[in-house]
Amino acid sequence: MAYRDSEALVQYLPSSVREDYVDAVQETSDIWQETSGSVPGLGSFRGIKSLDDWAKYRGISPDDLSMLRSEAHSQKRSQMAMRNDPDARGFGDSWNPEYIRQPVTDNPFERLGRRGLPKTIETYEKPIWDIPHLRTLGFKRGEYIPNEDKISFPVGEPKIQAHEYMHRRLSNDPKTSNFIVKEIIQGDLGKQSDYGNEWFATIGEPLRDIHHLYIMEKTAPNFFTDKTDKEIQTMDKQERDLFLKNHFSKLFPEYENEEKFTAFRKAVVEKIDQHIRDNYIKPKPQETPRRSYKSQGRVSGEFINYGDYGRSYK
Repeated sequence: MAYRDSEALVQYLPSSVREDYVDAVQETSDIWQETSGSVPGLGSFRGIKSLDDWAKYRGISPDDLSMLRSEAHSQKRSQMAMRNDPDARGFGDSWNPEYIRQPVTDNPFERLGRRGLPKTIETYEKPIWDIPHLRTLGFKRGEYIPNEDKISFPVGEPKIQAHEYMHRRLSNDPKTSNFIVKEIIQGDLGKQSDYGNEWFATIGEPLRDIHHLYIMEKTAPNFFTDKTDKEIQTMDKQERDLFLKNHFSKLFPEYENEEKFTAFRKAVVEKIDQHIRDNYIKPKPQETPRRSYKSQGRVSGEFINYGDYGRSYK
């Protein structure tokens, strides 16, 4: 990074903020070179060298800046405690206190997504998506970056964490992705899509949309119908409608028709759930049939459960 905050905090902020900070540094540098003077509206301000400079340039309030500093300090302490250090193996596979094997949902994709630690776990404590400027950056409440194997999520929000771990599994599961492409996108359900017929040119986008729709149904089942659902309390109606449009309008053009969209989601979920049952859930072992030998004083009954061994029978 060309410039670091005077307290070295920028590097501990979420990636979208770091990127915007670098963009702002470049913007002010370009303005300075073009005008050979101060940045308009900022007096003798000559560039961005701290979070204070960045906040002033972007119009971020003191309260929001204080929140960001708190986030950065928390992440800094976390890293200093080796919570996010992939080389800190002395603590076993649970060295990151925000990482747990125990899934929040009963969906196998979350459980499988938690197998093995991500290369990076980035956590934050406060809802920084409430900061207006960061909303315009498209900051997500949680994020999984496949090529970096990086998970980001706010602490104290287990459903959002579950959401991202499901993305982790689905992003690295070609078997399920191939099933979705063949049976949903290129199948009868796909005919309701507005993506067109050039599937192999655009397959990544509808595949991500199907992943997202399925995960939303499993981690926040009221999201699409209940405006008071906890998962969307930080969104007003306009933001929620924009979210739906951005994620699902091409996948399902009639997403505003609640009845049809509900039926579409239900069909998608049922297909993927059946795929899970066929491939990821092992059938329970059958009980072993045994004949009754009353005359020999053995356990009576047509079946015996292995767990009954060692018990006393009269």
